[in-house]
Amino acid sequence: MAGPLSEEQARQLEMVDSSAHQLLDLINQPSLDLSRIESGFESSHPTEFVVDDLLDQLAGLVEPLAATKGLYVRVDHGVTHRGLVTR
Repeated sequence: MAGPLSEEQARQLEMVDSSAHQLLDLINQPSLDLSRIESGFESSHPTEFVVDDLLDQLAGLVEPLAATKGLYVRVDHGVTHRGLVTR
């Protein structure tokens, strides 16, 4: 690849990098070991996260596909919620 990246290329590269890190985190989570869950060795602990951050990441992943279909993705940040995820 020669030359600097365009703004769009840099945005797409950041999305690929972020997705790759999230996939690695998911793969490396010990909580995905079904045998440990089934045998009762794995317990769950609620973890707080900001829902808006998750929605922004999801919107970023589907925006390119939506754009090819003439659609746009909008995330309404009018209300910030906090959620609990069990790991």
